[in-house]
Amino acid sequence: MKTIVKSLLAFVFFTAISVNAQQVDYTKMSGFFNFGDMTQIAKSEPVTEVLVEEPLLKMAAKMAGDEEGMNEMLNALKVVKVVEYELTINNKHDFESKVVDLDKTLLNNKWERIVKSKSKGGSANVYMKSDGKGNYSGMAVMALGMNGKVTFVNVVGDINLDTIGKISTQFNIDSLKGMGNKKKDNE
Repeated sequence: MKTIVKSLLAFVFFTAISVNAQQVDYTKMSGFFNFGDMTQIAKSEPVTEVLVEEPLLKMAAKMAGDEEGMNEMLNALKVVKVVEYELTINNKHDFESKVVDLDKTLLNNKWERIVKSKSKGGSANVYMKSDGKGNYSGMAVMALGMNGKVTFVNVVGDINLDTIGKISTQFNIDSLKGMGNKKKDNE
């Protein structure tokens, strides 16, 4: 009997490892956007890199319980990626040019820019990938100059604009806060 129990435990353990080893290719999902490697522009490595994939999002959904729809929203997401670089006097112009180029690329690839914000401190653009029927499969955010950083965010999965601001609070992403209150930019 002990041999059967040990064998069963080993089977469950190795099955769990093999299931976790199967990587999902998020790059093939319609809501994925590759901002590219910015280390040449930054002349340094990112100061922040966050990659939260579906298994961890599901665990966060369980921990959130039924707190204001967080559970449902987190369960609908596939990946949240955040990359930040230090903004310096030496790389600011190059990052500004890169953000303009990425803006054109996103718009040419049928991403909808829903927020375009400029201030003395910097700028932030928020884009949504729609299926044309009111369903969103991705969100991309570029924030330049906020807190002396350049931030690129990509959220992939079924996205509900009314509750996306709650994710920003959960993951402390300032440029996404208040998303449900934003109106589409008509530019």
